[in-house]
Amino acid sequence: MEELVTQNTTLKQVKKRTMKKHSLIFALFVFIALACSPDKKEEEVNTIAEKASIDPSKTYTLKEAASFEGITVSAVGLGTYKKLDVVLKNSSDSTITLEIPAGSHFLNPIDEEQSLISSEGSAEITIQAGDEKRVTVPTFCTNAKQQVPGSQSGWDYEAEYKGGLDEVIFFYGKHAVVIDQWLEKKNPEKFAKKEDRMLFFQVVIWSYQGAQYDDIVNMLSQDVFADDITAAKKWLDEVYQEAVEIAQLIKNKDAEGLEKWAKDKLLANIPSNKQIDDAVGKAKDGLNNLRNRLKN
Repeated sequence: MEELVTQNTTLKQVKKRTMKKHSLIFALFVFIALACSPDKKEEEVNTIAEKASIDPSKTYTLKEAASFEGITVSAVGLGTYKKLDVVLKNSSDSTITLEIPAGSHFLNPIDEEQSLISSEGSAEITIQAGDEKRVTVPTFCTNAKQQVPGSQSGWDYEAEYKGGLDEVIFFYGKHAVVIDQWLEKKNPEKFAKKEDRMLFFQVVIWSYQGAQYDDIVNMLSQDVFADDITAAKKWLDEVYQEAVEIAQLIKNKDAEGLEKWAKDKLLANIPSNKQIDDAVGKAKDGLNNLRNRLKN
């Protein structure tokens, strides 16, 4: 009997200690919850980031400018792959200055037609609050297998473009001076003008995108040589292999290889000492023959 009483007493003590422990844990949770809860709405953490405001004294890239509220960017086709009009609208309360960098991509609203990417960076463009500007920019075609763009509006500017051609333009641009020098040495008449050298770069881009010889010839015939396929082939045959080589070097991101390629091609077009001596000798022979004829 005494043992039973002792057991009951022990059980009561254990239950009492357990309940006390649970009460302490519960009180601790309540304390933490109250400590973490704000007493006033003003103390709540604001998770919504404040929108940045335009700084009129700063020059923004097109991508940066397009991120501001009230700045919209679109484009209008001009019936060619060589250029398009970029439409910049400023509905904000502030003046904004921006530049359109090379590699800015514009998506054609017609799936069967080519989208375009800017081939050169623009000068600074300032747009007053409430104004709109339309700027013509030179472009490259992104797909030789599609139709030449028409004159429709509603092109979208792709600020988050991931197609890779912007990197191609940047990569080529770092070596453009040497490549241009090689082109001018290779055929001074054919590549004397900047637009002709840019056409070679367009062929490099088409090759980079996987276009084949026939695709490129057809595009050149349609948009450059007034549907003269023979003239297009004659132009392309002189540079097609080199364009393919450059495209592959760019795919491999081989900067050293491209630099070496350009220098080797440039040196190959510089006459050797023997060639110079032969040319001088022929010139001397010609002068001597002329003197003899004049004497007689």
